[in-house]
Amino acid sequence: RRRPVVALRALVRTPIERAVFGLARVLPRSGVVVFESNLGNDLGDSPGGIHRALVAAGVPARTAWVVRPGIDAPAGSTPLTRLSLRYLWTTGRASAWVTNQNMPSWMRRPSATFYLQTWHGTPLKRMLHDLDSVVGRDAGYVSRVDRMIGEWSLLLSPSPWASERFRSAFGYRGEVLEVGYPRNDALADDTTASRVES
Repeated sequence: RRRPVVALRALVRTPIERAVFGLARVLPRSGVVVFESNLGNDLGDSPGGIHRALVAAGVPARTAWVVRPGIDAPAGSTPLTRLSLRYLWTTGRASAWVTNQNMPSWMRRPSATFYLQTWHGTPLKRMLHDLDSVVGRDAGYVSRVDRMIGEWSLLLSPSPWASERFRSAFGYRGEVLEVGYPRNDALADDTTASRVES
């Protein structure tokens, strides 16, 4: 009984979603930086570390956070529910995206939007193209992921070793910035070091 309702909703909603995003992406950039961590399930990982660093440095950035219901966006940030019309409009006009997973596979990054991919871990396991076969995913999964990898402007990496794994697994040929993971910076700052010493 639910399947026809879901199918009907997708039939009506999908063209509207794409039209809203399509219009937004051709308009001038808004100056907003959109952050998303783990598909809106938290405010942490490296997107959270970058956001906290911007706030601490007093950078006057306008920010929006993709959050699931029940999670509050940081003070001063606009909350966005993933795939809501507000989300599509805001991401379509944003000046930058900062995420640790991929955006919806049908989205194309506007040419003037900067997409910083922080990824969500050190590649200690084999992924995507380094696997003998991809299990538990539908037939179009790899091509969708490849398409989104092509949208990245810059990939953060914690080390040269990780950079090699990312390039191999993702077939990524774009720019990589080896500066560690912002999520780990709190472990190495002066405050943390002095707490450990005492």
